[in-house]
Amino acid sequence: MKRLAVLFVFAAACGGQLSPTGGENVAADTVATPTLTFAADWSVAQSAPVVAGGKATIHYDVARLPNCRATYHGFPAWGISAYWAVDGGQAFTAPVTQFQNGTVNAIDATFDVPPGHDLAVWFSASDEYGCQQWDSNYGQNFHFALVADAPVVHFRFPGWTDDQSAPLAAGRDFLVDYDIRRLPYCRQDYNGYQTWDVTVGYRFDGGAAQSATLTATPNDYQRVQAPARIAAPASARAVELWFENHDRTGCQTWDSAYGANYRFALVR
Repeated sequence: MKRLAVLFVFAAACGGQLSPTGGENVAADTVATPTLTFAADWSVAQSAPVVAGGKATIHYDVARLPNCRATYHGFPAWGISAYWAVDGGQAFTAPVTQFQNGTVNAIDATFDVPPGHDLAVWFSASDEYGCQQWDSNYGQNFHFALVADAPVVHFRFPGWTDDQSAPLAAGRDFLVDYDIRRLPYCRQDYNGYQTWDVTVGYRFDGGAAQSATLTATPNDYQRVQAPARIAAPASARAVELWFENHDRTGCQTWDSAYGANYRFALVR
């Protein structure tokens, strides 16, 4: 039976998840980028464990959404998009079709997996005349269990809270999961190109300041949230974190606990 449904919820209970084999902790450098395949026969397959804070690829057969295929002046005027969210949080999207040389072709979508426990995926087709069709497992979405290879520090929005998935350890990597909606200003673009970025500044034990980006650019016209991976020195005892949004005009905004920075102890 076809599994088409209007999307009613962004996340569902853990029942029906596709779980990886093996333990819960998987090192990122030992796992190939997994492919989540949504086939025309309505099967769903997972090629490898999906690592929180890593990458995943969606391979979608457009035959699953055969409606909403309008044409305009003889050319196809429709497309299909994938959506995903982790633990019921912010939803992200990317196209799984591309108009090229007068036809619409399927393309794979590779994305940064937000840190968390449960990845939900769903799809929507739409066309020039407002038709919309969903592939969302009857509104429950398709769920994939995530495995962890590093502790995560979450900076959430709304709520302006921060929390850790596990203690941070000296000599180990950790992830910074920052909701970029906390810094909504300084987002200037130029001729449609994204000229801004959100970065995390960090230093260990009051040492030299370093920085890492908290976004990714799947194309020139789009900048999306992505976690940063930071390696803690074996001798470190504490880390400070602060955040900056800047753009090409010189605009800067900060999230730094009112200048005190966010501070976390490291276990040894």
